[in-house]
Amino acid sequence: MKYNRFGSVAAIAFVAGMLVQCGPAGQDCTPGEEGCECVLAECNGDLQCRSAICVDLTPGDTSGEPTSGTSNPTTDPTASTDPTASTDPTATTDATTDPTDPTDPTDPTDPTGETTNPTGATTIDPPVCGDGKVDPGEDCDDGNQVDGDACTNDCETGAAPEFVLIEHAPTMVLGGKDGPSFGEECSGALRGISGSEEPAAYILAVQGECTDVTLVADGQGGYAFEFEDGAALPSHGVGGATANSAICPAGQVVTGFQAYLDSIGVSGFQLLCSPLTVDPNTLAVKIGAAKEQALFGGMGTMDGGELACPAGHVATGILGFLYMADNSLIGLGLHCAKPVVQ
Repeated sequence: MKYNRFGSVAAIAFVAGMLVQCGPAGQDCTPGEEGCECVLAECNGDLQCRSAICVDLTPGDTSGEPTSGTSNPTTDPTASTDPTASTDPTATTDATTDPTDPTDPTDPTDPTGETTNPTGATTIDPPVCGDGKVDPGEDCDDGNQVDGDACTNDCETGAAPEFVLIEHAPTMVLGGKDGPSFGEECSGALRGISGSEEPAAYILAVQGECTDVTLVADGQGGYAFEFEDGAALPSHGVGGATANSAICPAGQVVTGFQAYLDSIGVSGFQLLCSPLTVDPNTLAVKIGAAKEQALFGGMGTMDGGELACPAGHVATGILGFLYMADNSLIGLGLHCAKPVVQ
């Protein structure tokens, strides 16, 4: 018997007069219909026989596998799932937080000291005295355990020590001594001498210029000196038309002078200035190397030599003698004292 694609298969079904149990899940299925067995490799209509099953291969269906409108893909007995898909103990998600991530707000090593608790509130770590960082509630934090410096072990500044001058003593006087004498001291140190002169000849009048020295915290647990101009000492001598002054650089004080003489006495001088500092931790006062300043007065006819305060001392004032004939300066010396912090 010859079969074609337009009815031969159906005729066989009617001749048999029965339905064949061949559909999915035991459903009734007519041979030659979609999802049922092929009949001699033929199927009804446009269905195609693939793997002995009739399937619809019209455009849009590229599976090439049998389908059935009545089948339920969730009940396919051959369907299976990967038992490791949801039970892999090593599985991670994007929500996992790297405990070493520096941007993680819960990272305990966050350098800002701020942490975020599970509720989202930001907390700040309590201050730690001695970590070298001034936290709220701390006056200072020098990062050490020295309790006698500017910052105590409780991170408080406490009472600051004071700059004082001890062992006061005058030096000798260079130049003439035949005439009225004078002498005054500053409450602090001497920072220079001002007055008047006969240019390139001799000195007419002098007065001491003072600086007040105080001890202040340096912000790093130690101390430093602070210098402020103090009141000038009284002037001695005769006024002149040409004013002059010899002043030490900032942070320096007078420790001596180089004198120049003529036949009457002192004709001029160059101040010696030294930097004055304090060790921030031991509070020991340090006097640096002296340097000559500009000439005040004249060079005279001879070198009068150098006059300096004793080692470890600074000038605190001036003393001297005036010429009886015209009241000009003929002799000059210094008041000196030892600076200490206590």
